[in-house]
Amino acid sequence: MHKLFPSVLALALLAACSAHAATPAPAAAPDVARDPAAAWDHFLANADGSKGVFDAYNVMDDVGYSDNEVDADACRTHAAAVRGAVERVPVSIALHRVAMLCADATGDHATAERETAAVAALAKLALSQAGESRTGRPARVLRPVGARSGVVTAGLAGLYSYYPEWRIYRYMPIVVAAWDEDRKIERHLAFDFLDATTAILRNPEAKY
Repeated sequence: MHKLFPSVLALALLAACSAHAATPAPAAAPDVARDPAAAWDHFLANADGSKGVFDAYNVMDDVGYSDNEVDADACRTHAAAVRGAVERVPVSIALHRVAMLCADATGDHATAERETAAVAALAKLALSQAGESRTGRPARVLRPVGARSGVVTAGLAGLYSYYPEWRIYRYMPIVVAAWDEDRKIERHLAFDFLDATTAILRNPEAKY
């Protein structure tokens, strides 16, 4: 029995290694700039809202973000936090916009170009979903600030926002009233953060 033991152990280790090798590696997150819809699907399937996802938005205050401005010195101080925020929430228009403005303010042209592409792709997707009908599905964002960021990125002037529904269902639409200078009209674009928030909380009771 003792002579067989090394062979048995070797076979067991070989089997364990083979099983480990056969386990597929987690799929890489899609490139947000190239396929924002797929990036959203990946995020909703894999993100964990209990692990600092929502805290990532704190960096917006840290760098003095306001639509088109950030504080360059604060961007340098919080550079790691800005990178970390985008990595944690790669589908956030607002956080990519922060990263874009910070990169531009600090002269990081390569990052500014990359972030501009991400912001444009995410905003285009959101605006294509943000219908103006009361019965349509609102565009998906993770935080309300994402709605305004999408509007600003589209070149519209955000005027005010409001919640048209008093009752909460699957969605909790927030409507952003925005002035379209080219068309000379006020547009009312509906966004929702509740559905995405509920999805990443990973808690069966969250929907209630």
